[in-house]
Amino acid sequence: MAPLVPVEKVEDVWFQALEEVDSDDRSVVDFSDYVTETWVENNRQMWNHYETEGPRTTNHLEGWHHKLNNQMHRAHLNIFTIIKLLQTFQSANEIKIIQLAAGGKRRKKEKKYRDLETRLRQLKERYELDMINVMDYTDAVSHILKHR
Repeated sequence: MAPLVPVEKVEDVWFQALEEVDSDDRSVVDFSDYVTETWVENNRQMWNHYETEGPRTTNHLEGWHHKLNNQMHRAHLNIFTIIKLLQTFQSANEIKIIQLAAGGKRRKKEKKYRDLETRLRQLKERYELDMINVMDYTDAVSHILKHR
């Protein structure tokens, strides 16, 4: 679960995890070399979410895109139809903003996701307080996400 480990610890976690891998299998070695060179040694900040507050995925954007596609009843709309559709979306969002500013409530996340975030936050706090080491933290995060 290297994406949820501090950036400066990713390499340590990755190399420790590699010690448990069967190094006799050439495809495993090739894959681990690729991950090490491309992602662990070079692009950690791009995919690491340890410090991320808010969404860690693009699901909200995919949902918006799906909704937009459902409103278009043909594959190739003219530009004026697209503009009118986007204006409708904008009006709906402005109404939501006004409602929220007036004290309206946001729709709650599903309980399983709220519980997952709580468990991950508590685990992160334990790690940051040096109550557990980085490998125990990583194992626990992996276990939580695997059994959700």
